[in-house]
Amino acid sequence: MNTGVKICLGGNISVYPHGENYRELELMVEYDMESIGMLKSATSVNADVFELTTKTGRIKAGLLANIVAMDGNPEQNIETFQNVKFVMKSGQVYVNK
Repeated sequence: MNTGVKICLGGNISVYPHGENYRELELMVEYDMESIGMLKSATSVNADVFELTTKTGRIKAGLLANIVAMDGNPEQNIETFQNVKFVMKSGQVYVNK
């Protein structure tokens, strides 16, 4: 159910240490947030709320983009965030070992 309330990762449900904030995404799903809404809360919604849309929040030429890759589809199984394969930050790939 979408009631029009903006939910941001790191600001509405709980705060976790860096590297464990996927746990908040799991709580969002547990509390019945739609998967696509949960993914947006960590990306474009945060950029919108903090007025950073000209810098980040979407994959678009000219914007800063940090990309996370994992096995599986987080829309179908939120727990895929527990096994990140790599992160791309500013064009540099960091492999999770």
